[in-house]
Amino acid sequence: MRICLYTATAFPKVGGQEGVVDALARELVVRGHEVTVLAPWPRGGVSGGAVRGWDAGVPYRMVRHPRFVSTRWFVGWYGVFLKRLGGFDVMHAHDVYPTGWIAMRAGVGKVVMTSHGGDLNEGNVRIVKPGVEARCVAALEGAAGLISIGRFTEANFRRLSQRLPEVVTIPNGVNVQALSAGEARRVEGVGPGRFLLCLGRLHKRKGVDVLIRAMALVDGVDLVVVGEGDERAALERLAGEVGGGAAGRVRFLGQRGGAEKTWLLRNAHAVVMPSRGWEGFPLVVLEAGAASRGVIASRVAGLEDLVEDGVTGRLVAAEDAEALAGAIRESLVGDVAARWGRAAFERVPRYAWGKIAEEHEAFYRRVAGRAR
Repeated sequence: MRICLYTATAFPKVGGQEGVVDALARELVVRGHEVTVLAPWPRGGVSGGAVRGWDAGVPYRMVRHPRFVSTRWFVGWYGVFLKRLGGFDVMHAHDVYPTGWIAMRAGVGKVVMTSHGGDLNEGNVRIVKPGVEARCVAALEGAAGLISIGRFTEANFRRLSQRLPEVVTIPNGVNVQALSAGEARRVEGVGPGRFLLCLGRLHKRKGVDVLIRAMALVDGVDLVVVGEGDERAALERLAGEVGGGAAGRVRFLGQRGGAEKTWLLRNAHAVVMPSRGWEGFPLVVLEAGAASRGVIASRVAGLEDLVEDGVTGRLVAAEDAEALAGAIRESLVGDVAARWGRAAFERVPRYAWGKIAEEHEAFYRRVAGRAR
């Protein structure tokens, strides 16, 4: 099949959606499909050389168009780039808007859409712009099929329209082999065992401030924070202000990936996700499970679908530093954290990328075979 994955963001910019698109494209190539990934040039923070280097090294065709100057004005114009690429059996847009709406209007293949959570979330800065919600509804209703990655995204589909095409649930995947048995490189200055790992963007929605406050209430374990974002300076200041010796036990490592990230996952005591609000489909939970690590997380949409309370980790109320501290203390007793990790690893094969790509392929074939 000729398949185009159209996404508003792609590697080498680092993030969950970027990783999903890349992994899915690679698996589809292995399965014998002709795959093109279309994405806009990233905004600041990623050099042109890094983008060109990435694009030259991937096993699929990578095409860039100019970045969106606006997500309200002139959006339909970008369809010209899809038309230049020619026809596809399936156009898989990884945002309902703008990419799904553009793909539907361009008419260059049966359009399938995945929402990764934020694009359709009520109150999102993009969807509240005049006219954008109506375009999202038109995209959803005009698609050949919709892929929900979990209950949160399906609820957003159905909140916007009751006249939807077929909706299937296909979760995101994880490279189990790489995280369980692949290369790992020790991070200098971090000792294995008694550290908690927090992985993700340093954004208010991720709740890292709550975790730092919880650390002031816990003894016997350190915290390693991996990721970048506009909250980093404020979080570093908070670690020095909250008392309880937290400042000396909280380390910010910045962005880490590849073998270093694998080592951190395998050697953490547990992974902590103190998110506030919601998560679309938190890949960190799957990555922790592939590395045999349990997850202590907020009881919010997305996380409560993947963390089985008391079995693969612990769920606590969002924004509650004392409850989070209690869950951390529980994990330090006996073999609790090890039991969570074993149970998480037993469940993760369901999310192996080979299986997830197979489910996508089956849906693509069903959609492509339908009459227009």
